[in-house]
Amino acid sequence: MALHIENAEVEALARELAECTGETPDRAVRAALERTLAFVRTAERRRELRAYVEALQERVAAATVLDDRTDDE
Repeated sequence: MALHIENAEVEALARELAECTGETPDRAVRAALERTLAFVRTAERRRELRAYVEALQERVAAATVLDDRTDDE
């Protein structure tokens, strides 16, 4: 699937990014998309891990105490 940019502002941003990085517009846009996607994937993974840890904490907190001796005993 080819991507055809019809928005003049988006095209101008792509060209400016390419000029700043010394890349072709295609390569600059690809690199920017890859960085953004990696950031989004990492953020999603963090949310998943946080939810997993919170659920685990709830399970541990609700667990029955099998040995109620103090640390000194």
